[in-house]
Amino acid sequence: MVDQEEQSNQVKHEEQQYEEIQLKYVSEMHKTDLEESFLYYQKYMNLYTYLRVTMLGMGVLVLLYNIFIAGNSYPISTYDNIMTGVISVCGLVVFVLVVISVLAFRQQGKIRKILKEFAEQRNFDYKELKNEYNIVIKSLYGGTGI
Repeated sequence: MVDQEEQSNQVKHEEQQYEEIQLKYVSEMHKTDLEESFLYYQKYMNLYTYLRVTMLGMGVLVLLYNIFIAGNSYPISTYDNIMTGVISVCGLVVFVLVVISVLAFRQQGKIRKILKEFAEQRNFDYKELKNEYNIVIKSLYGGTGI
């Protein structure tokens, strides 16, 4: 009798854990629109990964600078060369970060445009459609959503 109660409690717990979500807006989207937006989201997530890697690289460069260069004394000509190199590398990293960010925002904008057009065509609430889309996209690809 105790075993049956434990099994029924376990089944109830599993049922509570996996509640089914009804997607009334996303389920009505055309397959081509969904596939196109999924491709844009994959590109967006790839760019987002490059952005994080670039920021991590910047942190590593700052750490290496502090360990090997900062705190040492150099002749003025050597110091000028070091600072020119450091400023050049920092400028290049900032430029790369800006370019990647702009590209990522463009991909995100394309996804939002697809969702807005679909919401306007069907007279759906854009925010609810976007929330449902985020649920789907996060479960399929992970990431932050749009």
